[in-house]
Amino acid sequence: MTTYFSSLKRWNTTIDEREIFRMFKNGVTNSLTNNLSNFWNVNIDRAFCQNLLIHTPPAEFLTDSFKTFKDFEVYNLFKNEIRPQKFFPYLQTLLNFLLVHSGINDHSKKSQSTNNQLYLAYQNILKDIKSLLSSLSLNVRIKEINGNISFYSIGAKLLDDKVVDESICWLKDYPEVLKNFNSALEKYQRKEYKRNLIDDLRLSLELLLRNILKNKKNLEKQNEELGKYLESKGINKEIRNMYWILLDKYSKYQNEYAKHNDKVKEEELEFMIYLTGTFIRFVLSLEQKILEESLG
Repeated sequence: MTTYFSSLKRWNTTIDEREIFRMFKNGVTNSLTNNLSNFWNVNIDRAFCQNLLIHTPPAEFLTDSFKTFKDFEVYNLFKNEIRPQKFFPYLQTLLNFLLVHSGINDHSKKSQSTNNQLYLAYQNILKDIKSLLSSLSLNVRIKEINGNISFYSIGAKLLDDKVVDESICWLKDYPEVLKNFNSALEKYQRKEYKRNLIDDLRLSLELLLRNILKNKKNLEKQNEELGKYLESKGINKEIRNMYWILLDKYSKYQNEYAKHNDKVKEEELEFMIYLTGTFIRFVLSLEQKILEESLG
């Protein structure tokens, strides 16, 4: 079927990023209106706003004055937000809010109509978002891990697919590692270029190595155990040495430019994200191989 966007391509018409985001935002707002209007109420709206630490008027004022969905904070929040770095965290929070409050993870509640209503809204909105992302050339991707939704900026496709996406999928068995890696990606998405982003990356890697190597050592002190681990997996000496040299430089960068001086540069962050993902993916690929061998 010919779409508006395919027609634009046929005519070699380009749209700037601001216009693409505006189209996406309008599509999302329409989806929220279509899927939430029938059951959204004051209590749900206030609970959602509490997740975002947004102030709402007293409940009695809301009950008397709010008549339609467009009067609620959730609608106006999405309709009026023009900053992608704010819009996507709001959207991520809303999707996870709907899923949690649907109680769908509690199988005993699946038959309850109110929970089904929330979960159906979640499914429909998520479907609409995925459709919009596939139609629009928006540099954003969506991931579903352990029942949670996250949005990420797209960089180089090969690196995103192999280094970031696969690392995230494999990290589901390491929730604390995943939590910190996700935190760094979300900060990058929000353009929060601060030392905490680098701290999150480092901690995710440190926690993973502690888990794999069965110790509590800091990143800088894992040389001996890491070398023995890699050797036991048949990794040749040159790669073992290269991995540690890079890891040592990585740790020194974090100590010099993030931990003590807060001198992180924006243009260096994407490199650090992919490097952390490469460190993680390499170790997890060895663990994945062990798992596959044990199963088959």
